[in-house]
Amino acid sequence: ILINNSKKQIHWQLDLRDNVALDDDIFRVLHSSLVPFISPSTNIGPEGEIEPKQMFSFKINFAPKKPGIYKTRIPFYTNHNQETPYTYIELTGELIMPNLIFEPRRLILPPVPLDIDSIGTVRIRTKGFEKNTKLIILSHVKPIDVSYEFHASFREPAIINIDKQQDFLMKICFSSNHSYSEQIIVKIIDEERN
Repeated sequence: ILINNSKKQIHWQLDLRDNVALDDDIFRVLHSSLVPFISPSTNIGPEGEIEPKQMFSFKINFAPKKPGIYKTRIPFYTNHNQETPYTYIELTGELIMPNLIFEPRRLILPPVPLDIDSIGTVRIRTKGFEKNTKLIILSHVKPIDVSYEFHASFREPAIINIDKQQDFLMKICFSSNHSYSEQIIVKIIDEERN
């Protein structure tokens, strides 16, 4: 929001030139009506007048394509002085992709007698989810020529609630009627197949 506390009309202008974060649409300057500012290439950026004791607002859209921390500075000029910025508008945004943290990262099941279940537990912590969703374990597809049983399941429904930190316990069972060792990757998705 730009506020004119003076007794004179103020001319303002943003310099959107030569700014990689703006050119790549990581940050986009929008009018308060959510329409992007579009100006001819000869213009340095949006500009306007603010009457005394009035205000003008604009919005910044943050839409990076990959996770990371993004920063940029937009020069802000007043009263047609384009030599020295009055100030800079500092923009910082961070995109955190939702992920799952497994503890332990790799589970080694203990050896057991034949046809007895070897059982282990993995704790799964959620991070970065922005909406409620349910976790789903994809079924394991084993080769046709092997004779083992593998099953992974959540002890209770793994429904992510973004309002609280959550841990889910996943039970892993493996059994075989002959000596067998296998590395199995468990795949988990959410309701939107992420």
